[in-house]
Amino acid sequence: MYMKLTQTELALRVGVSQQQISAILTKKAYASLPTAVAIELATGGKYKVEDLVRPEVAEALKTFLKLRCPMLQKLSQENQAQSVEKEEKTTVEVNK
Repeated sequence: MYMKLTQTELALRVGVSQQQISAILTKKAYASLPTAVAIELATGGKYKVEDLVRPEVAEALKTFLKLRCPMLQKLSQENQAQSVEKEEKTTVEVNK
């Protein structure tokens, strides 16, 4: 559950300055992986790690998790199949 925190309160919980939190949340700066994890936990998931870190870090993290967690790989494949199925249905309906 997400409790609304001020940037100052979030900074105190995460252990960084309010200026760093402001820069990260306004996408003027990227968070380190530990800081991004702390922000996601402190905000109950309102801000996601993959949105707070550099794109290459987010991609590396996704790859690592897929390798370590076969269940995530299976879910990813199922989600891709569902997306393709939805896209096919939409294309057929538009072409009718």
